[in-house]
Amino acid sequence: MKRENLKDEHEVQSYFIRRLGKHVESRGKRFIGWDEILEGGLAPGAIVMSWRGMKGGIEAAKSKHEVIMTPTDYAYFDYGQGDPKVEPIHIGGYLPLEKVYNFEPVPAELTDEEKKYVIGAQGNVWTEYMKTPDKVEYMAFPRMLAMAEVGWTVPSEKSFPDFQYRLAKHFESLDAQSVQYRIPEPRGLRNEVVTESDKVAVEWEPINRDAKIFYTLDGSEPGVTSTQYKGFFELKLRPDERVQPKLVVVLPNGRQSTVFTATFMRRTLAEPVELTQPQQGVRFSLYTGSFESYKDLEKAAPIETGITKSIGLNQFMRREKNPLNEFWGVAFDGYIRIAEDGLYEFQTDSDDGSALFIGDELVVDNDGKHALTTQTGMIPLRKGFHRIRIHYFQGAGQLGLNVRYGLKGLPSSRIGGGELFTN
Repeated sequence: MKRENLKDEHEVQSYFIRRLGKHVESRGKRFIGWDEILEGGLAPGAIVMSWRGMKGGIEAAKSKHEVIMTPTDYAYFDYGQGDPKVEPIHIGGYLPLEKVYNFEPVPAELTDEEKKYVIGAQGNVWTEYMKTPDKVEYMAFPRMLAMAEVGWTVPSEKSFPDFQYRLAKHFESLDAQSVQYRIPEPRGLRNEVVTESDKVAVEWEPINRDAKIFYTLDGSEPGVTSTQYKGFFELKLRPDERVQPKLVVVLPNGRQSTVFTATFMRRTLAEPVELTQPQQGVRFSLYTGSFESYKDLEKAAPIETGITKSIGLNQFMRREKNPLNEFWGVAFDGYIRIAEDGLYEFQTDSDDGSALFIGDELVVDNDGKHALTTQTGMIPLRKGFHRIRIHYFQGAGQLGLNVRYGLKGLPSSRIGGGELFTN
């Protein structure tokens, strides 16, 4: 840094990139780097791979550098594409086939001259969660086919329904090459909360028109001996009843999809509360004592109360003025912001007992003395703030509490505490 008169690490990186770029170009090659190479200044002639969104690509194009658009939200095929409960383990995120197809790699805010610097799009498959070639193929196809049309088709001529129809022919080609592609969900498959009626319409259509759908309504695993879907039908639901169809799609060649699910629930969506001055944080009440149930916390007097930005348990083990023995408990009380109307699933992993309430409703009951145990629960919520309470008690041995939530059937997010609010 002293020799080259470089003032910080960004200029060190730029120096390295420029030097390496000259070396690569002296061998008759082009130099390509992820958008981090924008930090500190670009080497002349460098091509930028914009992966942290579109911003880096826009900046590069405006600087007259060529760009390959590959943002995580549209181009990372190691992201999930369905219900995490039945899909292969993956890094997280959610990138369904339709979202890949609707990707537009040339930002509208660029001028016609600047748009010329966007030379293409790219899909990425990072394999730290994929241990076999079959898994890689499952995650890449048919999303790779969608990305191909993103790069090779004029936007005005793109049509996702038409693409879905043509997938049948693509699948024939992939079958001939023994590619282990993912069979997409049927059109019309969705979770639904019935509020005004006692009936819910069930209408599914496989992407391959010659495929068959087999389903169950009793929670058992579906297969070719299960009831075959023959067309539209209605389910009648009692108040507060929940029905979860499970189904598989079977192609004409006998290939069978993963198990898909939908949840139909008859009840009203829980209404949000009005927060006048929401502040980040969650209230806590700390207890000591030998507890057999989270309900015992409600009968005890807290030794400390306050506001924290974390629901992590270790923070309470470090309190000098309140040294805790093996028997203690904590209750959190705050508000969570729900982004859109829908059916939400909450999950707790706890050792020992815990309970999660939305409003006054017990959604997840993970009570009792036990090793690390996972329990889930569902509740339909309207967009806005909802009160959330989490009770936990420790009964000696290991301790643990993890809380997650999300729209039913989609990847969930961890509630660490920073997402919660007080009023």
